[in-house]
Amino acid sequence: MRIFATLLSVALLSIPGASLFGQDMMMSGTGFYAAAGGGATLITDTTDTPEKGIVGDEKEADWDLDFGFSAGGSAGYDFGDFRTEAEFSFQSANFRHGEEIDNDKDDQKADDSLTVMAFLANGFFDLDTGSPFVPYIGIGAGAVNLAVALNEDEDADEAQFEGSGWGFAYQANVGVAYEIIDAVALTLGYKFFGTLETQVTGDDDDDDDNDPYVKPTLMSHRLELGVRFRF
Repeated sequence: MRIFATLLSVALLSIPGASLFGQDMMMSGTGFYAAAGGGATLITDTTDTPEKGIVGDEKEADWDLDFGFSAGGSAGYDFGDFRTEAEFSFQSANFRHGEEIDNDKDDQKADDSLTVMAFLANGFFDLDTGSPFVPYIGIGAGAVNLAVALNEDEDADEAQFEGSGWGFAYQANVGVAYEIIDAVALTLGYKFFGTLETQVTGDDDDDDDNDPYVKPTLMSHRLELGVRFRF
């Protein structure tokens, strides 16, 4: 079988243009791939103020968060100029310590953390520049889980509000890949990530029908370094 395959390869390469065709297939970069990366994120949002035991409160508060970190991984298929993939991403940032929430409670402060986990389906277009540098642009959408821990008092031992919830997320990607060797590329990219309004419900053991909640609508700006392997 190996002898047959070798003879077939030699025969194909002896056909005018077959060698060029083989090079084009290699340059097209088709095949399965996996990628991973991480970097910095800036999360912004507007949300309802959590009120323990009060459902449907209309007051709103602007959350103020520090720069956080992001990380993720993906697996997909490269068709040449177009790629599709499934992605898992993670973002986390701390609320600014001692910053007042903008509502009618002067002593209410935001502390602790916001964690964002997303499962997205992405599509990308790659631009062939005839060099190792390959710019790309893409969009994605999927499910997101938000986990929130908030303190009203900066001196509190634990969060007064803790909850999580699922919602819908979307994403836009732009960046550039640099092929360091065949089938391996380094990437530098920017991601704009957003969610629709997502209800994050806390837990009140005394009254399940009156659990507190917040309804954030998130946006984040992410700058990430990564690596991509093609199989």
